[in-house]
Amino acid sequence: MNKLEREITIVMGMTGWGKSWWSKLYSLKWPRVLIYDPAMSFPKVLWGNLDDHVDNLIGEEPVQDFRYGFVDDADVAQGGSVAYVRSDNMYMIEECATVFEKGQARMPEWAKRLCFTGRHRECSLTLIAQRPTYIPIDFRSQANRVITFCQHEDADMQWLGDFFGKERMERMLSIPKFTCFDWHNGKVTEYSIVDQVQNVFGVKLDTSSTSDLSLV
Repeated sequence: MNKLEREITIVMGMTGWGKSWWSKLYSLKWPRVLIYDPAMSFPKVLWGNLDDHVDNLIGEEPVQDFRYGFVDDADVAQGGSVAYVRSDNMYMIEECATVFEKGQARMPEWAKRLCFTGRHRECSLTLIAQRPTYIPIDFRSQANRVITFCQHEDADMQWLGDFFGKERMERMLSIPKFTCFDWHNGKVTEYSIVDQVQNVFGVKLDTSSTSDLSLV
């Protein structure tokens, strides 16, 4: 397997429009993944208390590949430290609103370590939230991949405009469910994840919209 480049990825979008499904697909790319997800929704993950996984991650005989998950937000800081010590892995945080305060400016030490020096440990990070404001600005400034599904708040649209441009922001309220804009190291693509989800997970996503967001 080719060695993966370190990434800081931000995945955003309204509930039910695709951000979690995108993240589940993305997680399968990484052979070593530690996931905080209070809903335990990620597939093929061994769930438990974080302490149940620590010996396997950084013990005397750590496992080579892993997909471990935990659900207690009180363990997120320890999870970040464990990911840093282990090195060469992906740490994913689902539901960032349960971890960070809205508009939080100062990051805790574990987060600063992963954000600013994690490249030396080959620690990748994925942050998943409904809105950019639930993700500390330093993480946003360091991201090399930004994924967004439908958004409609003015402040969010303004920040996203720096990545995706005015033309895409003008179409944001009318893009179909499960379609995203993907900014990756300066290149922007737009695509649906419907076929990927069905092919990989056998799930047929409901693309019908419950409301006309263009009227919001």
